[in-house]
Amino acid sequence: MYSPVQTMRGVQQRLLDPPALTDALPAEARGVVFTKRWVVDLLLDLAGYRDEIDLGALRAIEPSCGDGAFFLAMIERLAASCVRHGRRLEDCGEALAAFEVDSESVERTRSGAVELLRALGRSAATAAKLANQWIQHADYLLEAAGHSADFVLGNPPYVRLESMPEGKAKLYRDMFPAMTGRADLYVAFFEAALQQLRPNGVCGFIWALIYLTI
Repeated sequence: MYSPVQTMRGVQQRLLDPPALTDALPAEARGVVFTKRWVVDLLLDLAGYRDEIDLGALRAIEPSCGDGAFFLAMIERLAASCVRHGRRLEDCGEALAAFEVDSESVERTRSGAVELLRALGRSAATAAKLANQWIQHADYLLEAAGHSADFVLGNPPYVRLESMPEGKAKLYRDMFPAMTGRADLYVAFFEAALQQLRPNGVCGFIWALIYLTI
Protein backbone atom coordinates (compact mmCIF):
# COMPACT_ATOMS: atom_id res chain seq x y z
CA MET A 1 0.00 0.00 0.00
CA TYR A 2 1.45 3.38 -1.00
CA SER A 3 1.99 5.42 2.16
CA PRO A 4 1.50 9.20 1.70
CA VAL A 5 4.44 11.34 2.73
CA GLN A 6 3.57 14.74 4.11
CA THR A 7 5.00 17.66 2.10
CA MET A 8 8.07 19.36 3.59
CA ARG A 9 8.71 16.67 6.20
CA GLY A 10 12.41 15.87 6.12
CA VAL A 11 14.23 12.69 7.14
CA GLN A 12 18.01 12.85 7.39
CA GLN A 13 20.44 10.00 7.85
CA ARG A 14 24.22 9.74 7.53
CA LEU A 15 25.00 7.26 4.74
CA LEU A 16 28.69 7.36 3.96
CA ASP A 17 31.96 9.12 4.65
CA PRO A 18 33.18 11.90 2.34
CA PRO A 19 34.81 10.57 -0.84
CA ALA A 20 38.53 11.18 -1.23
CA LEU A 21 39.07 13.98 -3.73
CA THR A 22 41.52 13.35 -6.55
CA ASP A 23 42.52 15.09 -9.74
CA ALA A 24 42.56 11.68 -11.45
CA LEU A 25 38.76 11.62 -11.80
CA PRO A 26 37.74 13.88 -14.69
CA ALA A 27 34.10 12.91 -14.15
CA GLU A 28 34.10 15.01 -11.00
CA ALA A 29 34.23 18.08 -13.19
CA ARG A 30 30.65 17.15 -14.10
CA GLY A 31 29.74 16.60 -10.47
CA VAL A 32 29.78 12.80 -10.83
CA VAL A 33 30.00 10.77 -7.62
CA PHE A 34 29.66 7.02 -8.05
CA THR A 35 27.26 5.39 -5.61
CA LYS A 36 27.69 2.02 -3.92
CA ARG A 37 24.82 -0.47 -4.28
CA TRP A 38 24.11 -0.69 -0.54
CA VAL A 39 23.65 3.08 -0.47
CA VAL A 40 21.27 2.89 -3.44
CA ASP A 41 19.19 0.16 -1.80
CA LEU A 42 19.05 2.02 1.51
CA LEU A 43 17.86 5.24 -0.09
CA LEU A 44 15.24 3.47 -2.23
CA ASP A 45 13.95 1.65 0.85
CA LEU A 46 13.78 4.85 2.90
CA ALA A 47 12.01 6.67 0.06
CA GLY A 48 9.41 3.89 -0.18
CA TYR A 49 10.28 2.76 -3.70
CA ARG A 50 9.65 -0.92 -2.93
CA ASP A 51 8.17 -3.77 -4.91
CA GLU A 52 5.27 -4.29 -2.48
CA ILE A 53 3.88 -1.05 -3.92
CA ASP A 54 2.30 -1.16 -7.39
CA LEU A 55 5.16 0.80 -8.94
CA GLY A 56 3.79 0.32 -12.43
CA ALA A 57 0.90 2.65 -11.54
CA LEU A 58 3.32 5.39 -10.43
CA ARG A 59 6.07 7.42 -12.10
CA ALA A 60 9.66 7.56 -10.85
CA ILE A 61 12.37 9.83 -12.23
CA GLU A 62 16.14 9.65 -11.89
CA PRO A 63 17.34 13.16 -12.77
CA SER A 64 21.04 12.46 -13.33
CA CYS A 65 21.51 8.75 -13.95
CA GLY A 66 25.24 8.66 -14.69
CA ASP A 67 26.20 5.03 -15.31
CA GLY A 68 22.92 3.77 -13.85
CA ALA A 69 23.65 2.92 -10.21
CA PHE A 70 20.20 4.08 -9.11
CA PHE A 71 18.31 3.51 -12.32
CA LEU A 72 19.19 -0.15 -12.79
CA ALA A 73 18.13 -0.86 -9.21
CA MET A 74 14.87 0.96 -9.91
CA ILE A 75 14.28 -1.25 -12.96
CA GLU A 76 14.80 -4.34 -10.79
CA ARG A 77 12.26 -3.10 -8.27
CA LEU A 78 9.75 -2.17 -10.95
CA ALA A 79 10.07 -5.63 -12.52
CA ALA A 80 9.56 -7.34 -9.15
CA SER A 81 6.54 -5.12 -8.47
CA CYS A 82 5.03 -6.07 -11.82
CA VAL A 83 5.26 -9.75 -10.88
CA ARG A 84 3.60 -9.11 -7.50
CA HIS A 85 0.82 -6.94 -8.92
CA GLY A 86 0.05 -8.75 -12.15
CA ARG A 87 1.40 -6.12 -14.53
CA ARG A 88 3.42 -6.55 -17.70
CA LEU A 89 6.76 -4.76 -17.54
CA GLU A 90 6.38 -4.12 -21.25
CA ASP A 91 3.39 -1.88 -20.45
CA CYS A 92 5.35 0.27 -17.96
CA GLY A 93 7.02 2.65 -20.37
CA GLU A 94 5.70 5.63 -18.39
CA ALA A 95 6.63 4.25 -14.97
CA LEU A 96 10.30 5.25 -15.20
CA ALA A 97 12.36 8.06 -16.68
CA ALA A 98 16.04 8.91 -16.41
CA PHE A 99 17.90 12.00 -17.60
CA GLU A 100 21.61 12.44 -18.29
CA VAL A 101 23.58 15.15 -20.08
CA ASP A 102 26.66 13.03 -20.81
CA SER A 103 26.16 10.98 -23.98
CA GLU A 104 28.65 8.25 -23.02
CA SER A 105 26.92 7.72 -19.68
CA VAL A 106 23.57 7.52 -21.47
CA GLU A 107 24.85 4.73 -23.70
CA ARG A 108 26.37 2.83 -20.78
CA THR A 109 23.13 3.07 -18.80
CA ARG A 110 21.06 1.99 -21.80
CA SER A 111 23.40 -0.96 -22.37
CA GLY A 112 23.13 -1.90 -18.70
CA ALA A 113 19.34 -1.64 -18.84
CA VAL A 114 19.16 -3.84 -21.93
CA GLU A 115 21.41 -6.45 -20.31
CA LEU A 116 19.30 -6.41 -17.14
CA LEU A 117 16.00 -6.65 -19.04
CA ARG A 118 17.34 -9.54 -21.11
CA ALA A 119 18.33 -11.32 -17.88
CA LEU A 120 14.75 -10.74 -16.69
CA GLY A 121 13.49 -12.63 -19.74
CA ARG A 122 12.57 -9.83 -22.13
CA SER A 123 13.33 -10.03 -25.82
CA ALA A 124 16.14 -7.98 -27.31
CA ALA A 125 13.60 -5.79 -29.11
CA THR A 126 11.55 -5.15 -25.96
CA ALA A 127 14.65 -4.48 -23.87
CA ALA A 128 15.98 -1.96 -26.38
CA LYS A 129 12.58 -0.25 -26.70
CA LEU A 130 12.17 0.20 -22.95
CA ALA A 131 15.77 1.32 -22.44
CA ASN A 132 15.47 3.95 -25.15
CA GLN A 133 12.10 5.13 -23.84
CA TRP A 134 13.18 5.33 -20.22
CA ILE A 135 16.65 6.84 -20.56
CA GLN A 136 16.85 10.27 -22.16
CA HIS A 137 19.91 12.21 -23.27
CA ALA A 138 18.67 15.53 -21.91
CA ASP A 139 19.20 18.15 -19.21
CA TYR A 140 16.79 17.36 -16.39
CA LEU A 141 16.78 20.97 -15.22
CA LEU A 142 15.47 22.10 -18.61
CA GLU A 143 12.98 19.24 -18.93
CA ALA A 144 11.61 18.73 -15.41
CA ALA A 145 8.67 21.11 -15.71
CA GLY A 146 7.08 18.84 -18.31
CA HIS A 147 7.27 15.67 -16.21
CA SER A 148 5.23 15.20 -13.04
CA ALA A 149 6.33 12.36 -10.77
CA ASP A 150 5.53 10.34 -7.68
CA PHE A 151 9.23 9.75 -6.96
CA VAL A 152 12.35 11.71 -7.84
CA LEU A 153 15.32 9.63 -6.72
CA GLY A 154 19.07 9.65 -7.17
CA ASN A 155 22.37 11.37 -6.59
CA PRO A 156 22.31 14.90 -8.07
CA PRO A 157 25.56 16.40 -9.41
CA TYR A 158 27.69 18.67 -7.26
CA VAL A 159 29.05 21.54 -9.36
CA ARG A 160 29.75 25.10 -8.22
CA LEU A 161 28.01 27.56 -10.52
CA GLU A 162 31.15 29.67 -10.85
CA SER A 163 32.89 26.68 -12.47
CA MET A 164 30.25 26.49 -15.22
CA PRO A 165 29.99 28.56 -18.44
CA GLU A 166 28.55 31.95 -17.54
CA GLY A 167 25.57 31.66 -19.88
CA LYS A 168 24.53 28.26 -18.52
CA ALA A 169 24.93 29.39 -14.93
CA LYS A 170 22.76 32.45 -15.58
CA LEU A 171 20.09 30.29 -17.23
CA TYR A 172 19.90 28.03 -14.18
CA ARG A 173 19.79 31.00 -11.80
CA ASP A 174 16.95 32.56 -13.80
CA MET A 175 14.98 29.29 -13.78
CA PHE A 176 15.57 28.37 -10.13
CA PRO A 177 15.35 31.29 -7.66
CA ALA A 178 16.73 29.15 -4.82
CA MET A 179 20.15 29.36 -6.47
CA THR A 180 21.35 32.50 -4.74
CA GLY A 181 24.89 33.49 -3.82
CA ARG A 182 27.62 30.89 -4.42
CA ALA A 183 25.08 28.15 -5.06
CA ASP A 184 25.83 24.60 -6.10
CA LEU A 185 24.00 22.97 -8.99
CA TYR A 186 22.36 20.40 -6.71
CA VAL A 187 20.21 23.23 -5.27
CA ALA A 188 18.49 23.51 -8.66
CA PHE A 189 17.88 19.75 -8.69
CA PHE A 190 16.09 19.97 -5.35
CA GLU A 191 13.97 22.89 -6.51
CA ALA A 192 13.08 21.20 -9.82
CA ALA A 193 12.20 17.93 -8.08
CA LEU A 194 9.95 19.58 -5.51
CA GLN A 195 8.14 21.51 -8.24
CA GLN A 196 7.32 18.38 -10.23
CA LEU A 197 6.19 16.08 -7.42
CA ARG A 198 2.58 14.97 -7.45
CA PRO A 199 0.53 15.08 -4.21
CA ASN A 200 2.17 12.77 -1.63
CA GLY A 201 5.22 12.43 -3.87
CA VAL A 202 8.70 11.68 -2.53
CA CYS A 203 12.05 13.26 -3.35
CA GLY A 204 14.94 11.07 -2.16
CA PHE A 205 18.44 12.42 -2.91
CA ILE A 206 21.90 11.81 -1.60
CA TRP A 207 22.92 15.26 -0.44
CA ALA A 208 26.54 15.55 0.72
CA LEU A 209 26.51 13.21 3.77
CA ILE A 210 22.73 13.31 4.13
CA TYR A 211 19.73 11.43 2.84
CA LEU A 212 16.73 13.75 2.60
CA THR A 213 13.17 12.85 1.70
CA ILE A 214 10.55 15.56 1.32
